[in-house]
Amino acid sequence: MYKRLLAALLAVMLCLGLAACDNGDDQPESTGSSENTGGSVEKYTDFGGYDFVLGAWYDEFLEQTFPSSWHEFAHEYQQNVAKEYNFNYSRVNIVEDGDYTQMVPAKIMAGDKDVSMYYFFEGYIVPCVSQNLLWDLTELDSFDPEDPKWDKIGMETFTFNGGVYAVEAAARTPLMGMFYNKRLLEEAGFDPDLPYDLQASGEWTWAKLEEMMRVITRDTNKDGLTDIWGMASTYGNLALSAVWSNEAAFVKRDETGKFIDGTTDAAFLESMEWLQKLSRDGMLFVYNKGGAQGNSFDAFQKGTVAFYPYNFWLSKEPTMVNCVDEWGFVYMPYGPSAGGVTMNAQSYGFGIPKTYSKEEAEKIFQMFDLITDLTVNGVDNDWSVEGADEYQDTFWMDHIGNTVNDGRAVTETLYDMMFSDKVTLDYVRMIPGYNYTHLPTDILTLTTSAAEKIQQMRPMFQAAIDSANRLLGYE
Repeated sequence: MYKRLLAALLAVMLCLGLAACDNGDDQPESTGSSENTGGSVEKYTDFGGYDFVLGAWYDEFLEQTFPSSWHEFAHEYQQNVAKEYNFNYSRVNIVEDGDYTQMVPAKIMAGDKDVSMYYFFEGYIVPCVSQNLLWDLTELDSFDPEDPKWDKIGMETFTFNGGVYAVEAAARTPLMGMFYNKRLLEEAGFDPDLPYDLQASGEWTWAKLEEMMRVITRDTNKDGLTDIWGMASTYGNLALSAVWSNEAAFVKRDETGKFIDGTTDAAFLESMEWLQKLSRDGMLFVYNKGGAQGNSFDAFQKGTVAFYPYNFWLSKEPTMVNCVDEWGFVYMPYGPSAGGVTMNAQSYGFGIPKTYSKEEAEKIFQMFDLITDLTVNGVDNDWSVEGADEYQDTFWMDHIGNTVNDGRAVTETLYDMMFSDKVTLDYVRMIPGYNYTHLPTDILTLTTSAAEKIQQMRPMFQAAIDSANRLLGYE
């Protein structure tokens, strides 16, 4: 089990550049030796000291400090590959102040060559693709879209009009799930492992969650105000979690890749009506309603909320690290329109700016291919790298488990999220100007019905979708 996990997770970490080495200011074209592979592009064995730089918008792992020996091993592997093929590999944060989505297009249009490849979240790439600022990787002979190490969902996300504009090494990242407070479950008479048991048996449903929340939610001091709530999160995340767990989406794509409105689906309305029902019945922590004060993060941290849907990365933040109680982590329970538990698939990828010629882009992609290829055949790790097998039993905990004290969260939920095909695709973050957070507030505060609010918001949603389609050349 751990061997397969190790390969995919290492690929994604190498792709992110776990640590940076010194970055030179110049970007000379390689004059290194090469060999002809029989195709239309040369495969280089010496890149002549080229400065290969990955650019992103955050600082994680830029310093050469390693949270585990595994991370240090991965970093050394990268540097050894770069040394063997005679190029310098580093990663930089290009954003100190400003907007990454504006800064990257501006740098490319200015002809900057200080970054070889830019890292894109799915919500960041449309401005560059719409202005023809990135290479379509299918134009490069160095890119093999059939290589199993490339994330297929990400490749689909970053495909527009048949062109692929960014790729990432194959792995899913644990994302939207349900944190829960074990003490509150136990005090309400439930086994603190019940969500795991229900998840394992395929019975982790909205109905089961609602049944537990009705018992957990209560006024402990009899002052007429709720003290313990069944569930809380930011309003936006409540909406997303409800929609995705019912296999619905704000924005979908048709067979041509064109964005389409997902809010017209019955499953979407069902999700919003369920949220409103939970709020109406007093089980949701809704600010200034039923005694709820402050923000939902603090409420969960202090132990007054039982269930908290959010992306797993929150586990590394003070909200979870400093919780007064032990917590567990499971998938979101699934709704009536879903076939089982599901997680949203969120895509990231690296793209090559068109400030480089096609010949330069070919070389850049070959270097990228090298640093993301720990093993001979990508995801199917054959342990050809000396020393890698030493980490087969410890890598998972080194990478993610250091923020999780609950073994079942690691071995059941998080491991499954990495490799499962139980994902819901929603392209809402790719649409400039689409603000889904405006939808749930009136629904949760019972200002209007779910159907009325969706209908009210639909013209604005459709206008943003139409604009994105025009930018990308979809008619």
